[in-house]
Amino acid sequence: MGIPLYLASRSPRRKELLAHAGIRFQVHIPAEDELSAPNLRGRVSARSIVKRISSAKAYAAAKELRAQGISSALILSADTLVFLKKQV
Repeated sequence: MGIPLYLASRSPRRKELLAHAGIRFQVHIPAEDELSAPNLRGRVSARSIVKRISSAKAYAAAKELRAQGISSALILSADTLVFLKKQV
């Protein structure tokens, strides 16, 4: 059967894309709140913020799944930032 895939995302679009591709997965949204996107003034790039948020979701999901006795799994996590006039 292989290693199960868990989607650590609330995104209906991500669920739709995986299902449309015929990929079997389960959704596991971490209990801890998503990190909020900081103000982008200064040297912080949108890419680094998205990487930080999606990594935090994946690590939180892995921790919760291990606590449930699931020791072998793939976790897919992503994040999206929306901007309006250079503001997140």
